[in-house]
Amino acid sequence: MLDDQLLSKGAPVRGKVGQPSVPLTLNPDGAFSVGIHVGRQRMDVLLVDFTGGVRARWALDYPFPDAEPLLAEIGKRLRDIRRRLGTAQRDRVQ
Repeated sequence: MLDDQLLSKGAPVRGKVGQPSVPLTLNPDGAFSVGIHVGRQRMDVLLVDFTGGVRARWALDYPFPDAEPLLAEIGKRLRDIRRRLGTAQRDRVQ
């Protein structure tokens, strides 16, 4: 998981006996996911990192959830996410 950059090594912690322990944490840039919620009058799109942190949030209010404009908006937001992440990170969207 270290080689895949899903985990990050922390500073060694020195105890009284034996080798120092090295804490491991999730790498926030290790993976990303996109969440989409379509409600009756609002759609929310989130970009979330590997630790659950919200990196970006978009919202669209509408009078009625018509599929055609909502799908166009989702496509626009997915393109925004790809631009925001850049080449190295966009392959980490799950």
